[in-house]
Amino acid sequence: MKNILAILILFAIVVSGCTAQPQAQADDSMMEDTYRTGDNSVIGDDMGDSMGDVMDDHMGDTVGDAMDDHMDDMMGHENTIEFTETGYVPNELTIKVGDTVTWVNKTQSLTWPASAKHPTHTAYPGSDIQKCGTDEQAGIFDACAGFGEGESYSFTFNEPGEWFYHDHLNASKFGKIIVKAQ
Repeated sequence: MKNILAILILFAIVVSGCTAQPQAQADDSMMEDTYRTGDNSVIGDDMGDSMGDVMDDHMGDTVGDAMDDHMDDMMGHENTIEFTETGYVPNELTIKVGDTVTWVNKTQSLTWPASAKHPTHTAYPGSDIQKCGTDEQAGIFDACAGFGEGESYSFTFNEPGEWFYHDHLNASKFGKIIVKAQ
C-alpha cells in the first residue's frame, strides 16, 4: 500500500507541473498528444512512454527506474524467450519466484525446452522426463514434446536458484533461468 501511495504522490508531482494543454500533432502515420510543463518542456511525446520514462525526464533516472520497477511488480512482467536458428534468445533470463516464462518457437524446426540434464530433465526440483504424459506433467519444467513455429510453452518457476535448460531435440541449444527470491 505504501508503494502505491508513493507512486501516486510522484505522479501528482509530475502532473502538477503540467499545464495539461494537449497539442494535437497530426502526421500521416498517427496522432500523438504532447503536454507542455511549466518550464515549456514536453512530456508524453510518444504514446509508448512509460511512467518511468516521464519521471526520468523530470526527476532523474533513479526515480524513473524505480517507478518502472514498482509498476513491473504490480502489473507482472512478461518473460519471453524466443527459439531462433542460433538458439534461445535471451540465453539467460533473471526472474522472481512465481514468475512465468514463455518459450516461443520462431523457427521452422521443432523445439522442446526442458530442465537440464539431458536426457533425464531432473535438475529442476520435481522434474523428470518420466513424468511426461502423467498427471504430474503440469508441474514439471519440461514441454514433454516438440512444438513448431509460432507455438509456445510456458512454465512458472516457484523455486529460487539457477536453472539450466536445453532443447531436448538438439541438446547443443541451451540457456539459464535465474530465479530470485522475492
